[in-house]
Amino acid sequence: DAMAQMLEGAGRWTDAEAAALEGRTVSARFGMRGWQCTMDTRLGELARLQGHRDRAESYYRAAVELAQELALPAAEATARSGLATVLAAG
Repeated sequence: DAMAQMLEGAGRWTDAEAAALEGRTVSARFGMRGWQCTMDTRLGELARLQGHRDRAESYYRAAVELAQELALPAAEATARSGLATVLAAG
């Protein structure tokens, strides 16, 4: 996530997306579901920044669902905020 954030901040969205996808894959492999949620939110943000509305919505919805399942209210709020941004722009 830190690498994806740094790359995002530098405007290197494609590289940031690759880092976030790798983070999500590693998180899933090791059963770190909370990090999967974080990575889905990051991927939603990156998709939104690149103008990929449907993909952003999909990632944000996955993050909301997983955050609810894991009872992670802060993660859910972050994902819902991103989702609201996407839906409002739609």
